[in-house]
Amino acid sequence: MTVNTSLPEHLPAAIDYAGLLDTLAEGVVVIDSGGRIVDANPAAESILGRMGSTLVHRSTQDPHWNAIHEDGTPFAIEDHPALAALRLCRPQRGTLMGVTALDGRRRWLQVNADPLLDGQGRAIGAMASFADISTVKRAEHMLRAIASLQSGFISARDMRKRFAGLLDDCLQLTDSAFGFIGEVLHRDDGTPYLRTYALTNIAWSAETRALYDAKAADGFIFERLDTLFGAVLTGRQTVIANDPANDPRAGGLPPGHPPLHAFIGLPIVDHGEIIAMLGLANRPGGYDSALADFLSPLLGAAGKVLAADRARSAEKSLRASLLEQSRNLARSNADLEQFAYVVSHDLRQPLRMMHSNLQMIEEDLHDTLGDEHRESMRYIREGAQRMDQMLVGLLEYSRVGRQSGPHVAVSSRAAVDEALRYLRPLLDASGAQVDIAGEWPIVLAGEAELVRLFQNLLDNAIKYQPRGQAPHIVVSAASEDTQWCFSVRDNGIGIDSAEQAARLFRIFQRLHGRGHYQGDGVGLAVCRRIVEHFGGHIALHSAGEGQGCEVRFTLPHPGAGSTPHSGEQ
Repeated sequence: MTVNTSLPEHLPAAIDYAGLLDTLAEGVVVIDSGGRIVDANPAAESILGRMGSTLVHRSTQDPHWNAIHEDGTPFAIEDHPALAALRLCRPQRGTLMGVTALDGRRRWLQVNADPLLDGQGRAIGAMASFADISTVKRAEHMLRAIASLQSGFISARDMRKRFAGLLDDCLQLTDSAFGFIGEVLHRDDGTPYLRTYALTNIAWSAETRALYDAKAADGFIFERLDTLFGAVLTGRQTVIANDPANDPRAGGLPPGHPPLHAFIGLPIVDHGEIIAMLGLANRPGGYDSALADFLSPLLGAAGKVLAADRARSAEKSLRASLLEQSRNLARSNADLEQFAYVVSHDLRQPLRMMHSNLQMIEEDLHDTLGDEHRESMRYIREGAQRMDQMLVGLLEYSRVGRQSGPHVAVSSRAAVDEALRYLRPLLDASGAQVDIAGEWPIVLAGEAELVRLFQNLLDNAIKYQPRGQAPHIVVSAASEDTQWCFSVRDNGIGIDSAEQAARLFRIFQRLHGRGHYQGDGVGLAVCRRIVEHFGGHIALHSAGEGQGCEVRFTLPHPGAGSTPHSGEQ
């Protein structure tokens, strides 16, 4: 560099100022009064030039530089720091300036400029020094892009808008001309394809402009895998092509598509699965692995955002599906309960008429009927009675939860006492002994249904006894973690398998013929329905035949209002 214009005369001539400028890491240029570069040090040539070119004789006012402020707005000619120093005859300090270098890439410069004066103090040129802070600015841009992507995911639900912003950031960070971001999806046979979230509008004809306008909002579908982007999907790794015209992986560009000079395809991965990809094209000087490494933090954040959005969408869809299923189930249950009530209630009337008319016929024909006909009439009459009992049981089963009203605080001990009062004649006739022990709480339930629950369990304990044996029944309650556990244990006939125990809680299921023990197989099914209606669980346990049975059921703690008390009888 050979700058000698208007150097102060008193400085020692021995100082080699040109050599000193040549060693600086900062770029230095000298412009003449017309704004044309007349000299530049090697650092300036390296920062703003390209191989085989020079800055000398280029104008600072050339539109090629595309000078912009930090906010992206263009620099006015008069605001250019070197031209301002020349025009105002005073130094310009710390101007931040973005320019397009001769190699086509964006550079961010921190510029200082000083006027060069003649002997009369007139500005005859200017000297500008600048530091390349592109790396710092790109790092700042990267951090802003990551923050914007993450905050945007929280505040906005429009993923296309979020990823359109991400594509713009990637284009700026890499100086690429155009690109796309797409979500990787799969056909039923596992074949991957791409649906774009964002795509640079590079329409080259009226037809393609119309196609872009029609499809961009919903996303274009890219299915051909014999392409550079297809190589990313199938290879699951970064693809770089700096000579696409001669790359065997390139293909699929329609006629008239802008020329492809360079391409990079980057997979966006979450937990080892490629869920999206970024494609960028026509970066001056091409692409390399260092650029892929530079973008990896941003693409990693994009992968997490997209995976989180997928999970959120799946959760939303699942909640909607469960809600719809719940509504359908509620409607179905209501219909079934109404059907069971109508059937069990309305069918009893014709059944009773049939039974009473049968009795009348039997009385009128009593003297003319033989033994075989009397036996048949008895079978018909008993069958009608059993059907009536089953309808009564079905009616009782269908009413559980429908007529109890809201759950209220109920004394479980009072419910047991009430059940025992109902069963007093049966207890006296069988000689049963009932022991009551434990801590008896206040629970949230329906009072009538809780009494019916204990009544059914105690009735079974009295009924299923070996002939001639007096029942001995123990009823107890205890607190277990967040629930109350109740038990009704007897010394009866027992059962010999867990499978039989589970079957007994299904409606109309019996283990013994009616000739041995009366019943219609509804009692335990009603008990299960009541307990589950209150939010509990019920089960039957037995050590085997002749070893008695124990029915245990749980009810949730109602909270601080439960006040247990002991009781014995």
